[in-house]
Amino acid sequence: VTTVSAAATGLGSLAMAHAADRGLRDPKEVAKKIKSAFDVTVGANPGKNRGWLSHFTNTVGVPKNTSEVSTIDTALFYLGMTRAAYLLGEDELVRAINISLKKIDVDYVLRKKVFLHGFVWKINQDSGADEPEFIEHMWNDSSEGVILYKLFDLEFKFATRRVDYPLFVYSYPLVFFKDDIYEGLLKEALDHQIKEYGHSGVTATDGPAGYTIFDKDLISPLLLSAVGKKYPIALETLKKFELDPSIASYYIPSKWMNKDDLTIDLASAYVLLVQWEGFDMKVNEVAKDLDASIEVALKIESPPFAE
Repeated sequence: VTTVSAAATGLGSLAMAHAADRGLRDPKEVAKKIKSAFDVTVGANPGKNRGWLSHFTNTVGVPKNTSEVSTIDTALFYLGMTRAAYLLGEDELVRAINISLKKIDVDYVLRKKVFLHGFVWKINQDSGADEPEFIEHMWNDSSEGVILYKLFDLEFKFATRRVDYPLFVYSYPLVFFKDDIYEGLLKEALDHQIKEYGHSGVTATDGPAGYTIFDKDLISPLLLSAVGKKYPIALETLKKFELDPSIASYYIPSKWMNKDDLTIDLASAYVLLVQWEGFDMKVNEVAKDLDASIEVALKIESPPFAE
């Protein structure tokens, strides 16, 4: 592992905390790993980032030169860490997280109370100094951007309401909080995909040509199995193609499948299954349990977590 993800570190930490809470991991060992992951990620973050984290870093937390400083990845990291610390009863870690959160310059990436996606560092050719180039896309639509506002206890209003994004953007918020609006959006997104493509599960994931943000023929059986407990309509796609629900991704035309466990995908699915009590779920009359998979995906000994 040479590249790690702030978002995967946050979600992976939360998944491990749930595994410990369910008696599958030693809580003390999990707490030690999570504390280390937090310290490594935050400790190596340069001051010029004003508290915001880079999407990708190396294994000791130093940001990759090619990585953007990401507002949403920062939120996924901190919310995952916070929920994990509370779940484990680690009050000292909760305090450390809150102290670190207060150091984040929220106004730096707000424009008229709306969050930007982040920024990248560019070298000024005249002065040789690093200067931020802001990513002008805004988190003001019906996507996972609401996580940012929840983190900082800010009001969020849709400027654009959409249900045609990759499916993960509707499931990520529900990893962290219960909300009728966002649960409804997830259901609408599932319905939209079935109507438009004849199947659901279209999301951003690894495909036969590498990581793909959106391809109507590339689906995630894992994500469908996670949301299927709450919305059984999601399971129809698994039945239609006779898919193993623990598979990370499946390309319909060639029947290509990716069985590798990606921490960020598996961790978010695992947490949803825990919250929705989905471990007794049956698909094609075969009981599927992701406990073994979470052990495989999160067995990395050194923090943070790979994407």
